[in-house]
Amino acid sequence: MGRIQDCFKENRDVIVELLSKNLNQIVVRLHKRNVITDSEKLGVECSLSPALGIRDLFYYIEVNDKSEDFIDVLNQTENGGIAHLVRLSANYYFTSELKNSEFAIGTDVVLSCEISNDRTVQWFKNGIELTTCSKYNITKDFLVHQLIIINAQEEDAGDYLCECCYAKTRCRLKAGLQVIKALRDVELVKGETLHLSCKLNRDLNIKWLKNGKEISCDKQTDCKKTSQENLFKYTLKMKNIKMINSGEYSCVCGNFKTSCFVIITDIPIEQIINARTTEKLYEIQGKKEELAQKEEKIVKEETKLLEMETEIRNKAMEIKEKAEEIESQRSKLALKEKEMKEREIQLELKEAKLGELEMEKIMLKKDSLTLTQQSEELKFTRANANMMQNELEKLKNEKTELEKRIEILEKYIDNGSIKHEQTITEIRQTYENMITKMKAEHDDTLSSIDKKLEEMQQKQSGICVVS
Repeated sequence: MGRIQDCFKENRDVIVELLSKNLNQIVVRLHKRNVITDSEKLGVECSLSPALGIRDLFYYIEVNDKSEDFIDVLNQTENGGIAHLVRLSANYYFTSELKNSEFAIGTDVVLSCEISNDRTVQWFKNGIELTTCSKYNITKDFLVHQLIIINAQEEDAGDYLCECCYAKTRCRLKAGLQVIKALRDVELVKGETLHLSCKLNRDLNIKWLKNGKEISCDKQTDCKKTSQENLFKYTLKMKNIKMINSGEYSCVCGNFKTSCFVIITDIPIEQIINARTTEKLYEIQGKKEELAQKEEKIVKEETKLLEMETEIRNKAMEIKEKAEEIESQRSKLALKEKEMKEREIQLELKEAKLGELEMEKIMLKKDSLTLTQQSEELKFTRANANMMQNELEKLKNEKTELEKRIEILEKYIDNGSIKHEQTITEIRQTYENMITKMKAEHDDTLSSIDKKLEEMQQKQSGICVVS
């Protein structure tokens, strides 16, 4: 039984719906990895429908034993759910399967199979799951799984299934032919009615033989088959038998045969002698015929009753099969609903993650805009700092020139003039105070600029790290 192909059969609708969206992309990637050949790639691409192409693709993957590459490619194309199904089908399959067989009623029947990996299996009979009970014993010996049917009867015949993931193995059990009631030797008087019957547990196309030759059914000879509770009764009835009807009678079908001897005798002479009158003899014969007619009527009524019971049983079986089919469809629908819910959860997680990324993107844009504004402010501050530096340089130059002029003035000033010296000292002091004040203001400004530059560099480094 196939492995990955079973996965496709069990989940055909879901797989076709999801893979058909990016089938060409999957085929191209598989071809690049040399998983499928040129002709196989062309076969999938030129299929009459996506379903046929995907079915062939699963077949190629299984034949080439490339399930791991297939799973990897499916994951790359956001088909993780299907990849999971393929992995289960590839890893769990039956290395030894169930086989059709017959069993003898009253014996224990053992159904055995072996799985590729250690995993729990499920057992079913005619679509109904089985569990360990007084009738069934379910065992497991590592990879070997067994279902033991205890004291198997006719009703235990049917279709059995062992399932693991998407791997399945089936078999059909039939009850071996069993003779419930065999033909028995009989001795009759000529003119009586012959009744021969046998009961089996099988519905067979039997033949009646006399001394090895087939008996034809006519008005005198009636062949019937009736059934009740899975048992089948085969009857041969012959009216007004004669001496010539003596012999070996057999009920046969293929290798099956049950036989008996029928002996026909004349009316015993003692019965004739003891009969009071010939009329009495005829009266006895009439009562026998009347009794035979009543017996025939009873048999017909029983046959009708059995036919009605059989019809009712068949209707019940049809209803049971329909109910099992509906339950199977419900199980499949529940599985598909579960898969859809899992996909919806995955989609919600992806959408949530996408929302987080969008928020982070917006925050980064906002930080970038802030950084740009701060950068512009820094440029403006640097320009102001340069202007102040230039002004400071001019002041220094002016101070130097002023000092030179003072030196020149001092040469021409009278050394004894105290008033002039005081004036010069006051001028020098005033100028130095002015220079000191401007320098202090300039140093504060430069310190503030340096501090602001350092903060902006730290912010810029933090944004880079977050990005």
